[in-house]
Amino acid sequence: VIVNKKFGKDFSLASIKSEGFDAIYLAIGAWNSYKLGISGEDLPGVMSAIEFLIRNASGDPPPVGKKVIVIGNGNTGMDAARSCLRMGAKEVIMLYRRTKAEMPANPQEIHDAEQEGITIHILATPTKIISKDGKFSGVEYLKNELKAADSSGRPSPVPIKGSETIIEADQAIVSIGQFSDVDFLKEDSELNKLAFTKKGIPETDSNTLQSCLPYLFIGGDLLRGPRTVIQASADGREAALSMHQYLTDGVVIQDAKPFNITKGKLKEVDPINFEGILSRPRNATPLLSVEQRCKSFEEAELPLTEAQAQTEAQRCLSCGCLDSFKCLLRKYATIYGVDSNKLTFWKSPKYTIEKSHPFITVDPNKCVVCRRCAVGCDNYQIQYAIKVDEVPDEDRIGPPQYTPNINDKCVDCGLCVGNCPTGALQEKMKGKPGPFKLKKIRTTCTYCGVGCQIMLGVSGDKVVNVEGVSGVAPNFGHLCVKGRFAYDFINSPDRLRTPLIKQDDGSFKEASWEEALDLVARRFGAIRDEYGPDALAALTSARITNEENYLVQKLTRAVLKTNNIDHCARL
Repeated sequence: VIVNKKFGKDFSLASIKSEGFDAIYLAIGAWNSYKLGISGEDLPGVMSAIEFLIRNASGDPPPVGKKVIVIGNGNTGMDAARSCLRMGAKEVIMLYRRTKAEMPANPQEIHDAEQEGITIHILATPTKIISKDGKFSGVEYLKNELKAADSSGRPSPVPIKGSETIIEADQAIVSIGQFSDVDFLKEDSELNKLAFTKKGIPETDSNTLQSCLPYLFIGGDLLRGPRTVIQASADGREAALSMHQYLTDGVVIQDAKPFNITKGKLKEVDPINFEGILSRPRNATPLLSVEQRCKSFEEAELPLTEAQAQTEAQRCLSCGCLDSFKCLLRKYATIYGVDSNKLTFWKSPKYTIEKSHPFITVDPNKCVVCRRCAVGCDNYQIQYAIKVDEVPDEDRIGPPQYTPNINDKCVDCGLCVGNCPTGALQEKMKGKPGPFKLKKIRTTCTYCGVGCQIMLGVSGDKVVNVEGVSGVAPNFGHLCVKGRFAYDFINSPDRLRTPLIKQDDGSFKEASWEEALDLVARRFGAIRDEYGPDALAALTSARITNEENYLVQKLTRAVLKTNNIDHCARL
């Protein structure tokens, strides 16, 4: 990592390439502040919020007047205003040209700022910086009224003639937006080949982040304008994937955008979607008192208690389809480029979601009537436990509707869940529901000696589902209820993950396998030699394979010299 170097002065794109770098990612942020475009804004005492915050954070805080005006009401301006209070300002006033409803700052920030004593003047457009003795002394602004929405979708502020108002102050901080400094790009012998949009942004594929220079990738605020750290991190990840593809294959091909449909923003979702779900309010974040907050830069938001954090986590509804990563309907819609805007789909459930089965949730709203569930149950499991029945509806106009129904013949094998292509039949998840992109690990079921082959679905360090392995003996994809659903013990916090050796005081100490096996061998040998072979016995389990059972009996007879061996299934 090289720091404190300036592009164009200490290095260039050509110098980076000459050092052997074949792909470059440019993400310089948006550190320049927009000007107000009014007279007097270059006077001493007028500063951008970005410069103010950078200096304060880097240990070179600028002087703060007793009365400060902050122009703009985004999150950056809000940070500057609240910082001024903590740095000794007696009064802070914010000017914003629209109303509170249109303020871009976080609503909680606005609420907390007003609690701390910051005054917000809405419907105010600055028109002039007032000076006295060559220094800033105040701001003149016009009051606004809101008219029809502008290109941003927000009501357009229109100044009211004759409404001029002057506020005297010691300092002004401007925060009306930020942009990237791209002048140096045009001066570089390589970068001046870039094409720019009308907004001065380098033309770049917004999906792959590849520019018109194949080796150069651009992202973050330079590409998208001021955004969040999360967006910048996401761009960095996407750029890394694209650069890897470019370096490996010479070209960058963007994967097809996954097919998705939406019920709209939260406020647009039909309340019937939440029927039967208890509505619980969010835990309010504990805060320092207003008096404490205004005196220092201590963390204003206090942590939740353990109980509050657990309660808050339990409010999550896990919105979206839990089978989205394995849904065949979504897969084919993505492959064939289906346009969701041309489709008519339900935005609220038409049929009740059935949750009476101990392991399976039945959502008829997702059923495409493929009948794979019924065919598999009838012809392979031979249980006839699931039927796809027509929904009786005398008033219906059009083709009949069908829903899957599980009857009392079900043996809980879960074959229907594995066969369902859309998520109409889903396993009830243990713990936090998905959807998860799962890592698949093949292993052998431990519940009996048959040796069924299973595929563990792993997310992080948790096993979240189990499936059979198709076409592989001895089970050929079929599982019993234990093999498919009884895997909770794997994630148990009490599960032994390392050998434990009992100490003289009765406590247990973790040990390596070598230490543990050496101890067992010594103790078994000592017991056999002192009390005779028949003082020992071996009991095996149906959860281990036939081969392992064979080895246990061989160890018992050949090494321990006894025939005292038994098995729960008398194998």
